[in-house]
Amino acid sequence: MWKKFSQAFYSEHGLAFKAFTFKMNNHCLKIVPAQLSDLSKILLLESRVYQGYLPWNSKIFQAELCKNDSLYLLVYKETALIALAGIRLQDKEAHITNLAVDPAWQNHGLGTYLIQLLSKFAKKQQCYLISLEVRADNERARLLYESLGFRVRFVHANYYQDVQQDGLGMILELRH
Repeated sequence: MWKKFSQAFYSEHGLAFKAFTFKMNNHCLKIVPAQLSDLSKILLLESRVYQGYLPWNSKIFQAELCKNDSLYLLVYKETALIALAGIRLQDKEAHITNLAVDPAWQNHGLGTYLIQLLSKFAKKQQCYLISLEVRADNERARLLYESLGFRVRFVHANYYQDVQQDGLGMILELRH
């Protein structure tokens, strides 16, 4: 299903990452670190994923893309941005900050692949734990994370204030 066939070094802000091209279900896709110049494409992707709503505005993304302890990966099919995944590292712990897959590409394994890729990246950075938050009512995402070994550690009451939903803090222990 997944076949990696080329690599090149990329880095602008934050953590270094080797960009690569891979095949998924006969589609050629490329994963690259996000750049500030990608901001408008990122916002369009978020708008598609969340039906016009933007959980993160341009200032939040801009700040995140400039952090030295963060990495945001973009998945392209040709020139179309189809997915985004972000991670922040701090004190040997990693936190997945964002995961967005274009609705047309959901249920094809891309979200799973990105979580696994971020987990491998965190492990290479000597992290022992990876965490994330998910809306308590987002059963589909919660089931995905649980299938990858994440477990609920705590509940953040009213974490998603804009939609008045609790957040589940989930963790995955990384084995070295």
